Amino acid sequence: MKSYLNILIFLLLVVISFSWMITVDNHGEIVDYNKNFYITDSDVEVKLFVLKNNVYVEQSQAEEAPLIELAIMEPGVSQKYRFDITNNNDIQASVKIAFAELEGDVEILKPFIYVSATNPIVWRVKMDDALEFDVNSNVYSFTFLNRFNIPANSTQSLYFNILLDSYADNTAQGKTLTINKIMFIKP
Repeated sequence: MKSYLNILIFLLLVVISFSWMITVDNHGEIVDYNKNFYITDSDVEVKLFVLKNNVYVEQSQAEEAPLIELAIMEPGVSQKYRFDITNNNDIQASVKIAFAELEGDVEILKPFIYVSATNPIVWRVKMDDALEFDVNSNVYSFTFLNRFNIPANSTQSLYFNILLDSYADNTAQGKTLTINKIMFIKP
């Protein structure tokens, strides 16, 4: 009888000690790392699309692939994108959108690159005006939008372009820019 009681107590202690690791989904203000997106509101889901041959195609979310890659840029040429941001909450959600881990010819291109939202809001930012450099991590980033609202239980599309200014000089021709991470931060 004593051995059965000891085994029962041992099993009970094992179950109790591991039960603290089993938790339900937290819908609080935690950071959810989803491939190359950083999302601080777990009720928001994001998909990125790129315009190819007049059709928006979902962009690869593989961790090893950059989210946005602009190769061999030419003055006056823009690339069109769309975010589909889904709010699964019963109240309106807001996100601040920032591009991070920029690589390539950033220093050369920053005076000539514009990122603009075209629908449902109109917004334009020059990369040189918004670009930040973290000396400790040696990483470039910039805030694209300070606030974008998504109605409750719905999906809101945000269309945007990345443009190389048509007045860019020859130093910008043929350069590349890569955006490896996009952050959706709860403001």
